[in-house]
Amino acid sequence: MKTVILASQSPRRQELLGRILDDFIVRCDTSEEVKIPGEAPEIMVQRLALTKAKNVAKMSCEDALVIGADTVVVLEGRVLGKPKDEEDARTMLTSLSGREHTVYTGVAVLDTATGAEETMIEGTKVRFKVL
Repeated sequence: MKTVILASQSPRRQELLGRILDDFIVRCDTSEEVKIPGEAPEIMVQRLALTKAKNVAKMSCEDALVIGADTVVVLEGRVLGKPKDEEDARTMLTSLSGREHTVYTGVAVLDTATGAEETMIEGTKVRFKVL
């Protein structure tokens, strides 16, 4: 059986994968996430998920399936990045208050033995309560 490697340090992703697999390895891609100006958010998350999986696969010598993922929040066509600090987080949450936004997640699975790769994108509309 192949080893499964999760290319993410997200505790939530680790928890979700742990619900379906008893045994997997966590290895994080520490390279900088490069944003391409004008790139559609759904394409960006797909590309970043695959990049994370490929970077971790390069560090792995075992026969494995590497899972990479990336998620962004989009409000009125603008990608909201990770908050820089508590004040930035407060500003972001306030901007989402009482409004609808879209959350895009890209997932990539890479087989280190064959180089085969699969990607998917999911977009979800989310309405925030008024804060």
